Amino acid sequence: MDDYFIFAEYKFYSGNLSIPNCVGEWMNATNIFMAGKQMLFKVVFRDTNNRLVQPIFPYTQFSVNISRSKTEKYAGTINFVPWTSSSYGIIEFKITSSGNYSLFVGNSITEIEGSPFPFTVLAGICAYLFFLKVNLRN
Repeated sequence: MDDYFIFAEYKFYSGNLSIPNCVGEWMNATNIFMAGKQMLFKVVFRDTNNRLVQPIFPYTQFSVNISRSKTEKYAGTINFVPWTSSSYGIIEFKITSSGNYSLFVGNSITEIEGSPFPFTVLAGICAYLFFLKVNLRN
């Protein structure tokens, strides 16, 4: 019999993490950010049966990398911390240079579903507001 916990109408099973079955999404439903602001990415922990799972020490099972190109890796601090439930984790970081980047989430063998996750960092508030204005018209 499976051990599970009920939290906000969802069942969370205690068990082993399956990295290829985990999923991720940008917080606030956007992948466009302003340079120097904190960026947040949520990872949903799942087992081999695609059930939400509460793994033991999930953060030690992942590697998280950010790159701007095939040769340029982000060298800043990346934190992978618990969220409101132990079936979710949050990746947080800040980038101060504008450009197009990719967030890789996985381990040395495989990545979570959808990885790498593209995102754009704009130079400042003027570029960010211009981007919003142009995209709201479309």
